[in-house]
Amino acid sequence: AVEVTAQSYGSPQAFAARSLLPPCMDFKVLGGSRQRLQRAQQLYGQLESKLGRRLKLINVWTSRPYLPDPRASGEVIVRQIEALGLSVELHESRSLEEYLSWIAEGDYDLAIGGWAAESPAPADFLEAILSSENIPQSGVNNSSACNFSRWASAATDQALEDFRNDSSERGMQALADLLQEEIPLIPLMYGSSIVA
Repeated sequence: AVEVTAQSYGSPQAFAARSLLPPCMDFKVLGGSRQRLQRAQQLYGQLESKLGRRLKLINVWTSRPYLPDPRASGEVIVRQIEALGLSVELHESRSLEEYLSWIAEGDYDLAIGGWAAESPAPADFLEAILSSENIPQSGVNNSSACNFSRWASAATDQALEDFRNDSSERGMQALADLLQEEIPLIPLMYGSSIVA
């Protein structure tokens, strides 16, 4: 995350993701783990041979507030994934419509994307990116459909509901434990937030 952030922002330590949640929502129990790299290598080690092709990594169509230079960020991410022993092909969308079409159709293996929290509630943010109800689908207009990993897990959905009802660190820990094991997405960085 630090390398991606460093090429995007002048102060990488200020914006590199240290947890799944943006700093303003941060629960310390969602911090990083060195075991994730080993787990990723274990999971990805079998992936390419099963697919029989390079992984398709899709990228946004133009600079975004959270991604000032999409191509440079994509190239950094490709290098990092290839260090795990996988072949990755970066596909840059030409327009919002093309990107959303790829997302809605699930026409990718990996996606670079972002979403700005629309509320300060951690449960709202986590549901938007992890709930199976928020998997983007063609023909369905759902502005909260930001589950680009297309993660569908009854256990995660239940943990999200439980966390909404118990937003303590204990409630978050149950969800964090699931996410640490399954790794449906990898938070890279958070852009600056300015409130006037």
